[in-house]
Amino acid sequence: DFLTSFGRALRSDSGVCALKELNLFTERCAASACEVEYLLDSLVLKKGAPLENVQVLVQCLNVEKARELGRGKYKSIRNLRLNLGSHPELPSLLGAFVTELEKSRGEETGSAKFESLDLDFRCHGQGFVVVGDG
Repeated sequence: DFLTSFGRALRSDSGVCALKELNLFTERCAASACEVEYLLDSLVLKKGAPLENVQVLVQCLNVEKARELGRGKYKSIRNLRLNLGSHPELPSLLGAFVTELEKSRGEETGSAKFESLDLDFRCHGQGFVVVGDG
């Protein structure tokens, strides 16, 4: 419920509206796909000045949100750690994210522009970590 509560604060007229940076790199907060979706949508619907730099760890999401992350819908996310572990939909999620990321690479507007991107996942019992800096 932490991410949902924070998403509500971003959408409200509270003092959170003045935030320019947000760091949600924490592995102690296990969030459901619904909570992650609500937070991501809140980044777009945020009242006040837009966030300039969001750092977020995503451990659970649906395929559409994976596409949106890869496409660059959430412009304020500058540092993304996508930790999917051995998510049951791993091939679909990873495929959707990477496909959209690749498609948007040459675009001036709308493309994902990450300062850092960490992909962490498990496939057939093997762990993989891909780290990149923009």
